[in-house]
Parts: sequence; C-alpha cells; structure tokens
Amino acid sequence: MAKWFTLILGLVACLSANADPLYWHDGDGQWQLWPSDDEIAVFTPVPASGRFKATDMDAAVVKAYPSMQIWKLPPGAKPFASKALQKQAWSPVFYEFPNKGGRRMVPTGGVLVRFKPDWSRDKIAAWLANRGLKNMEFVFNISHTVAVESSAGLASLTLANALHKEQAVIHASPNWWIEVEPR
Repeated sequence: MAKWFTLILGLVACLSANADPLYWHDGDGQWQLWPSDDEIAVFTPVPASGRFKATDMDAAVVKAYPSMQIWKLPPGAKPFASKALQKQAWSPVFYEFPNKGGRRMVPTGGVLVRFKPDWSRDKIAAWLANRGLKNMEFVFNISHTVAVESSAGLASLTLANALHKEQAVIHASPNWWIEVEPR
C-alpha cells in the first residue's frame, strides 16, 4: 500500500503547476506536453447516465470514442486522489500547446521502441527481458521496432522517456491516441 501511495504522490507532483515540463520524444525531436487541468481519459464503458458520480468527484463525458471517453472534471477535482478512479483505467489528457492548444493526446498504454538496425530479434528480446520489460509484439513492417507493455497514462510516458535514453534505443515513444477531426 505504501508503494502505491508513493507512486500516486509522485504522479500528483508531476502534474502540479510547479513541476518541470513534461516531454515526449519522436525520433530525434523532443516535444513538450501540456496536461489538461480539467480533463482525463477513462478507458471503461460510460455509465448509462453519461456521468461519473462518486463521493469525491462528479465528472461528465464530453467526447466518447469506442475505446475511451474524455471526461470533464469539476473545478478543484483531484483525479489522482479519487477513490472512485482507483478502480478505473484512466490517463491525464495532454495537449500539444499551452491553454489546450492543438490536439488532445492520451498515452493509452504501451511504448513503441525502435532499436539499432544491427540488433536481432533475439538480442532485442534478451535486452527487454533483462530489464523486466514484456515485448507485446514486433511492429509489422517497421524494422527493429517493438511494442513494449506498460500501463496507460504517465507510466507509459515515463517508461518511453527512460527507454529513449538507453544506448541500444534509437527512439521510444508512448503509444499515443491523438485526436483528429474529419474535414
């Protein structure tokens, strides 16, 4: 229990206004992220009422997609402290620019990792196993790239950034869901 409490406190600190900026990597590029202060992504079915009610929060669905929903939180809501959300799979919602500028981005779980071209599948599998990482699958038609298992949200972002620093890795990024609007 103390381990989870420490993790939750660390995640809260990560999203606080005084925290260092959050980044993700796309190849050689490093991109800053802006977390929404009033939206989260929930990866469970929407209640029939369209509202998530709990003693500690009252949030409403603002966008529903087949695999997740974007929830608007009431002012002052603290999702990391929510007892109701401890039973749900969820993630912070990030934006490409400040003040909710750009597209919504949600790390849905998993990290895409591209290794050096001279690495074999066996060498990649051994490297991952040595670090306690589970290789979900090799990504079809992308040489030396694997999807590594991770939880959604900040866990995915943190793992991707840590793997990006490894000598064997060309780049690593979260498995993003990125909002697009049809023209």
